[in-house]
Amino acid sequence: MTSLEPNSPNRNLISIVVPVHNRKEELKRALKSVISQTIQNFEVLVVDDYSDIDIKEILEEFNDNRIRFFRLDKKGNANVCRNKGIKEANGVYIAMLDSDDEWMPNHLEKKLNYLLEVGADGVFGSVIIDDSEKQTKILSRPFNEGELMVNYLLSNGWAPTPTHFYKTECVNKIMWDESLLRHQDLDFSVRFSKQFKFVPSEDYTCIVHWKKGESRTENFESQLKFIFNNKTDIQPIHYNKYFSNFYLRIRNRKDVDYNQKKFIRKQATFYIKHCTLTDFLMIEGASLNLLSKFILRLKYCIRIICS
Repeated sequence: MTSLEPNSPNRNLISIVVPVHNRKEELKRALKSVISQTIQNFEVLVVDDYSDIDIKEILEEFNDNRIRFFRLDKKGNANVCRNKGIKEANGVYIAMLDSDDEWMPNHLEKKLNYLLEVGADGVFGSVIIDDSEKQTKILSRPFNEGELMVNYLLSNGWAPTPTHFYKTECVNKIMWDESLLRHQDLDFSVRFSKQFKFVPSEDYTCIVHWKKGESRTENFESQLKFIFNNKTDIQPIHYNKYFSNFYLRIRNRKDVDYNQKKFIRKQATFYIKHCTLTDFLMIEGASLNLLSKFILRLKYCIRIICS
């Protein structure tokens, strides 16, 4: 048990915010991991995103008065739930946990101690990805010198939501963007880091559960909003790579409009001097014949010269 708990008996040390929608068994697993923490001075705010099933009965199984329940009066999204939890929180610190993930018993203690050790306003950290067949460790590497959060996240950085831990007074000034359905974690991390000290921890104290083979949905409006809100800070190589990966995911999808594909493809070579010939050919003409590829090579050279 940590000795870092505040003296006030009327305030929780940590408020844990858990958004949930129709995930009873996963929520039970998440809450068990919370109850098992080495720090016990906490409250849990479970915010139900207008589920079709009775989520509250899971909480009643725990019979723990530290668990508080809120239900949205209409369907929102995870960010609406997170903001509701933040507004209702009484803790000195706030920790985020998604309902389908779980923590190691020392998660809160590790995050709190590290935050105090480095004098940060918030910390995030490494995770173990469990796809039901194997577990894979993903490191939240340290920042490179002078590296902005957006470039950290668009390269090989990692700041998953269920590892977020911050001072309540700080997160109340940021909040989650309720309009975003994708990249909400990236958006929050970038905005938080612009005002406060938000640092990575290498400790593997969180298990993220992903279903093997499950495809990630695209949301063009949210994804493009995040990128273009931060375009001036994004290094060209990361900008190109983001849109290259985006285009390769949607290139063969019949449910994506041709003009959307064309726009994403154009962005993938936007900073042409930071685009290799190999990448250019892959994006512009993966299945073209030799003559067409020759013409593309010529086009690439002309764009380089003219840029």
